[in-house]
Amino acid sequence: MWSQHDRRCTKTTARTHRAFRTRGLHLLKFCASHPSVLEVVPPDCREMEVPIGLDSNEGIKTLGLIWHPLSEQFLISKGRCVQKLQELKSSPVNKRIISSIVAAIFDPLGLISPVVAVYKIFLQQLWLYKLDWGDQLPSELLNRWMDMYLHLSQVNEITVNRLVLAKPTEIKLHGFCDSNEKAYGACLYLRFVN
Repeated sequence: MWSQHDRRCTKTTARTHRAFRTRGLHLLKFCASHPSVLEVVPPDCREMEVPIGLDSNEGIKTLGLIWHPLSEQFLISKGRCVQKLQELKSSPVNKRIISSIVAAIFDPLGLISPVVAVYKIFLQQLWLYKLDWGDQLPSELLNRWMDMYLHLSQVNEITVNRLVLAKPTEIKLHGFCDSNEKAYGACLYLRFVN
């Protein structure tokens, strides 16, 4: 929840849990990167135990990502997509299969939007070929798809640092956008300066 620990985090956490409980709402699966913040949360409401003992292959699932509290990093998880790929490995490649795989790429924060856009553009091209759902792909498209399919495994190698500064001296808002004939993108960043 917070990257840097201070007394306010612990007090806010305790106050929040009390406020919710008095109204009959129970916050569950609470997680924090600092053990003392977790100590004020009732054990039955925690996502993990104190002390935090996660090895490098484990993490907390949140917002479709894996969060490593100790390293303060998000790991892009393509879990459902990999499951789909395994299920469909022996199936003939057609528009139905590709649509199913593309739909399984879950990126609610847009951290891998450039990757997702490539797959969605490919799906658009399938529609331009006017293929039925069960039609085999022409060899040109099949070769491109197989190349894209092999690169999909690299999505799990993407990590994003999570950092929240407690008292920045300056905050800047940066906005970027770009487009071409096939896609457009935009993003906003808050830059905290100490």
